[in-house]
Amino acid sequence: MECNGINDIEIIEKVKEGNSAEFEKIITKYSKMIYSIAYRLLRDGEEARDLSQDVFLRAFRFINKYNPEFKLSTWLVRIAYNLYKDRFKTKKLHIVHQISHGDDEEDKKYEERFIDNSPRPDEKVENKMKSEQIINIINRLPANYKMVITLYFWGDHSYEEIADIMEIPVGTVKSRLKRAKNYLLENYSRLLEKWK
Repeated sequence: MECNGINDIEIIEKVKEGNSAEFEKIITKYSKMIYSIAYRLLRDGEEARDLSQDVFLRAFRFINKYNPEFKLSTWLVRIAYNLYKDRFKTKKLHIVHQISHGDDEEDKKYEERFIDNSPRPDEKVENKMKSEQIINIINRLPANYKMVITLYFWGDHSYEEIADIMEIPVGTVKSRLKRAKNYLLENYSRLLEKWK
């Protein structure tokens, strides 16, 4: 919870005292994480940017409601989840993965700044399989299962953190994760054989 040597709680306290410029430190620290999660859910750079901006606007607006018993990252991801759920539940969007060709220079610069490209185990698996079909399969999951899979595998969140973010019991998180894995394995076993 340190941000350039300063504790997140200290920064939040300064913001609450009226020093709104301090909030930029929170944006700098967490923007890659929030954008990365939004992008994995939406598979659209523009939508992910909009959602990320909305997360930080909402966090700033409701900074007084932040509960320091929870990690700041968990609170921000909960905001992202709620915005995602609200925005796209009503639109009934069918999100399809599209390959970025890098034609839009502004998108490329934004993604270079905000996508966390450091190699993680899930990215190694994704690269090893080299299959966009897997991402498309995950995008076909119901929203609750998709969110659990995304937070667990790509967000590296624990069951407890996912439960806090989604405001559901830990048992429900485990159940949804198991059902999502079973769904993927049953319906797409040929593509996911290496996950067994």
